[in-house]
Amino acid sequence: MKYGGDYWNIKELLPYQRNFNFINSVRNAGKSYTCAGFAIDRFLNKDEKSLLLVRTVDEKKSGALQKWFAKVCSREFPKVPLVFTSDCLYYAPDKDRDTWAIITYCRALSEAVKVKKQSFPGVKWLFMDEYMLEPKHYDLYVKGWSEPDLLLNIYHTVDREEDYVTCFLLGNNTAFYNPYHLHEAFQIPPCSPGEIWYSENVLFQRYEITKSMEERKKKNRFLRMVEGTSYGKYAKDGIYVGDNENFIAQKTGRSNFIFSFKFDTDNFGVWFDSRINRVYISSKLPAGSRVHLSLDTVGSETDIRVGRKNSLIKWLVKKYSMACVYYESMEIKLKAQEIIERKML
Repeated sequence: MKYGGDYWNIKELLPYQRNFNFINSVRNAGKSYTCAGFAIDRFLNKDEKSLLLVRTVDEKKSGALQKWFAKVCSREFPKVPLVFTSDCLYYAPDKDRDTWAIITYCRALSEAVKVKKQSFPGVKWLFMDEYMLEPKHYDLYVKGWSEPDLLLNIYHTVDREEDYVTCFLLGNNTAFYNPYHLHEAFQIPPCSPGEIWYSENVLFQRYEITKSMEERKKKNRFLRMVEGTSYGKYAKDGIYVGDNENFIAQKTGRSNFIFSFKFDTDNFGVWFDSRINRVYISSKLPAGSRVHLSLDTVGSETDIRVGRKNSLIKWLVKKYSMACVYYESMEIKLKAQEIIERKML
């Protein structure tokens, strides 16, 4: 299989030797195709196995593994004897299953507890496609903002603390501010198109297509049709269309603390500046503040379980509907808006 040319090249990142590699780009840059071909190529030439992660068991059972490999198998490996199940891709030289060898496992993030009891000998590569979602679909993250913890759990199970397994997480430019980029284990900063950022064990590439690919896209009638639209900015221009940085502001010095509420393990303070009629949601709480309103589970004896009819919740919802609510960071905005729209409205 050939790598590079007009498409994203996985081999250009291997010398960085990072175990977690996040790749963002416009659609149809060759990320999924290249990784699928690379998985088969490495098995055939180096006997290295791989693991494909999807979100749910239903996704796995519906044939996610075969769909991910379909195009590259027909184009690059038409004569290689391959057999798919929902759980594995096998190299099958004959009908005797005892001779079959696993090329790629498929597992779901939602079955992380089950995966923890399994063994994956020979797995060197871990792939996850479409790891980040549009903000309007954030409810599809398994365990919400804690989804990256499931990935880390599975990685730990597969790697066994050997620093051997290498992950490639692939995403189109939907929303830069997401549970993965903001997770404390990854802490990926905003990057310019074409930039590669890396820390001790994490790499992020905001891949920029080649000039020849750019010219080819300019001739595409569909992309010309959607040019200038929100979808066109995402699919053609590589702009993170899901990122809306409006209503980001630091609370004023005249703001008074009203109450705090809980989101997963995070506590947020609600502050109000009556002079300008602005509510600020912040990670800052007054010294000694211990009581938090919770619209979900009660995690400690200082949490108070409340519903939508609580007077403070109704007040916040009213200010939210009047566009008077501001947030001190994008992370706070995304988390607070999610709980307001899902639990308070």
